[in-house]
Parts: sequence; structure tokens; C-alpha cells
Amino acid sequence: MPYIARRGRTGSHSRNRLLDKTTRTIATNLIQEMRLARERLHLGGKVEEIPIQGRDALVKAGFNHVDYFELCDGLTLQPLSTLQENARILVAAQLGRVRLIDNISADAQA
Repeated sequence: MPYIARRGRTGSHSRNRLLDKTTRTIATNLIQEMRLARERLHLGGKVEEIPIQGRDALVKAGFNHVDYFELCDGLTLQPLSTLQENARILVAAQLGRVRLIDNISADAQA
């Protein structure tokens, strides 16, 4: 089944149907925190602190746990210690019995 994203909402992937109204609302924090991380990177935030802030915010929002919240090379998927061209923010987090996975470009123009 294709992933169909709707602005400010979770996609219509079958696993998202496992989320009730409350967890669907919590799930929107995933993309919001990824976008905040991108903004912090471009405002001069420390690369090593931004993933910690993102993980903490997701847990505080109601996620069970965060498997990873990382700045990675978009080609090799290796973690980065500095913001570089082709960088992506990758996140996987558990919400109820659903594992949500997403990524966005770390490019300020995205």
C-alpha cells in the first residue's frame, strides 16, 4: 500500500490505522520534531545535542520510546557529526504497538 501523506497529519499507511484518535494526534509530533531539528541545525544548534532534544521531546509527547533520531548522510545513512550536503534526519519511534519511521532532508530549503 502506498504512503499518502496529508499536511500536518499521519499518512494513510495500514499501520497508521492501528492508531486510535489520541495516538494519531501524538504521532503528528514526529514530523513536527523533525522539522524543529532541521530548523535548530540551521540556526547553529549543536549537531550532537539536536537528536537528544528530539528524542526527549517525542518521549515527553507520549511515544513509548525512540529507536533513533539521527542526522545521517543521505547516501550512506552513516551518522554525521556536522551538517553536510545530502544530510537527512532519520527517526524511528514506538507509539503504542506501532513503530513509526520517517525521514526528511536537513536542507534548509526543504
